[in-house]
Amino acid sequence: MVGIDTEPGSVVFARALLEEADLSDADLHEIDLTGAHLARARLIGARLSGCSLRGADLSGAHATSLRLDDAHLEHAILRDADLRGAFMCGACLDGADMRGALLDGADLSASRYDAATQWPAGFNPLAAGAARGTDT
Repeated sequence: MVGIDTEPGSVVFARALLEEADLSDADLHEIDLTGAHLARARLIGARLSGCSLRGADLSGAHATSLRLDDAHLEHAILRDADLRGAFMCGACLDGADMRGALLDGADLSASRYDAATQWPAGFNPLAAGAARGTDT
């Protein structure tokens, strides 16, 4: 599915089964992917800016150079995802599970996380530009 182009808010893929789907270079900005199953999907160079990915499963996704700026990734599962070079500025990562994810070169400027966010071993979110939000 290369080159998908949508109008913001026009498509809802909440809880969609997209495991192992090839969405490389797709333009899916501002789409509702809440709870979607994207495990092992190919998202290389895709644009998911402003998307709701709350509770989505992106474990093992191949997502280098993925655009996730201003995305909502609360409680998303990104375990073992390849997010090298991903643009995640302003993303909300509260409660996200990123254990084992590859984050080399990822830009997390102005992104937010909380005490429940799980990072890869040895990863320093502050050095990558993320800020810890207020825990409630």
